Amino acid sequence: MNRRWTVLLPVIFVSYSLSYLDRANFSFGAAAGMATDLHISAAENSLLGSLFFLGYFLFQIPGAIYAQKYSAKRLIFFGLIGWGLLASATGLIRSEVGRQTGIKHTPSISFELDKVPDTARNIEDLVARARQADAAVAASRAGAVPAGEENPYRTSGEDAADDRNGQLGEIPAGADRDAGYSPS
Repeated sequence: MNRRWTVLLPVIFVSYSLSYLDRANFSFGAAAGMATDLHISAAENSLLGSLFFLGYFLFQIPGAIYAQKYSAKRLIFFGLIGWGLLASATGLIRSEVGRQTGIKHTPSISFELDKVPDTARNIEDLVARARQADAAVAASRAGAVPAGEENPYRTSGEDAADDRNGQLGEIPAGADRDAGYSPS
């Protein structure tokens, strides 16, 4: 076997093993419930899994043709330059997000499921329970009558009549006899 292949085969083996790990990690994550947590349907799940193979198909065949026709060195060079530009763009996006939000060091950008619909649903459930409780109170109040007088508070006319009978806060003299108390 040529020395070139003894050097290239381990690199190819490691590269393909790492790419297999990407696909396997996605499959393990989907099987562990990631798809249900992210609300991904079965069709979307299979599409996401097939995107790995679609990427290999779209880039490996033209890359192999380019490497055979021109140079593998140029292909690797331009591939690394493109990869570096995309990585730089990721860094620029992070710094722009940090600048706009006022954060000095933006740790990372990740896409997470929006919590607003769940929060809104919880608020709607709480409002519905509060309306049911209000309706139950209104239903129990429908035929109820006050336990004492209809208006238990004094009006301005009653205050004046009570003030004439005695000093404010004092009990009138005849009130003890009417209440059944003996004078002492």
